[in-house]
Amino acid sequence: MITPLFRGWIFVAAMYTHTAAPSKKPNGHNVFCDHESEYGFTVKNYASLVAEALGIAREDKFKKYKQWGDLKRIMNNVEENATISAMTFSREKIIEVIKEAFNL
Repeated sequence: MITPLFRGWIFVAAMYTHTAAPSKKPNGHNVFCDHESEYGFTVKNYASLVAEALGIAREDKFKKYKQWGDLKRIMNNVEENATISAMTFSREKIIEVIKEAFNL
């Protein structure tokens, strides 16, 4: 059961993420996901929380890639994804975006 407090937390997290993203301000998920193992807590993106609540689990690739912090490993994983070949972006552009997104 989703309590009013939990619903409120999801709303706040969603609003903070949406307002932070366009200006490239760090959001909670972005800042804390790679520190998960250091402090013994689990960081979840609000979209993942909602998906779980609806019974639609999905992998948080942003968190996985942020924790990896390794361009070569990330690119290997991205290239294994079947949809990458359908993209119109060059490999160089994908690398550029990954470097910027994950501070590599």
